[in-house]
Amino acid sequence: MAEAAAVLGDRLAAIDEDAEALSWYLHAAQRGHIGAMFASGCRYRDGLGTASDPVQAVRWFLAALDSGKGDGIHEAIHLAKQGMTDEQIRIAGQLANCPSGAEMLIQIVHRRGD
Repeated sequence: MAEAAAVLGDRLAAIDEDAEALSWYLHAAQRGHIGAMFASGCRYRDGLGTASDPVQAVRWFLAALDSGKGDGIHEAIHLAKQGMTDEQIRIAGQLANCPSGAEMLIQIVHRRGD
C-alpha cells in the first residue's frame, strides 16, 4: 500500500497537483516508505502543496535518516543553519521519533568554523 501511495504521489506531482501529491506522500511516509519521507520533506521545505514548514521538513528528513537512508541529511542541515531554533529541531526529532538525530543536527549547527 505504501508503495502504491508513493507512486500516486509521483503521478500527481507530475501534473502539478501538489496538495494531493503531498497527501499521498504523507500516507506512504507514515507507513515507512523512505522515498516518500524524502519527498514529503522536500515539499514542506519548498512549500509545495502546503505552506513552507521547516519543522515538518526536518521531521521527514530525520525520519528517513532513522530508517537508514541519509539522503535528506544535507537538506536538514541547511534548513537548521537557516535559523531554526534548537527547540524547533527537537520538535522535529520528536515528531520523527528520532531525538538522537535532532541532537546530532543541533551539534552540527553549533559547530564552529562552518
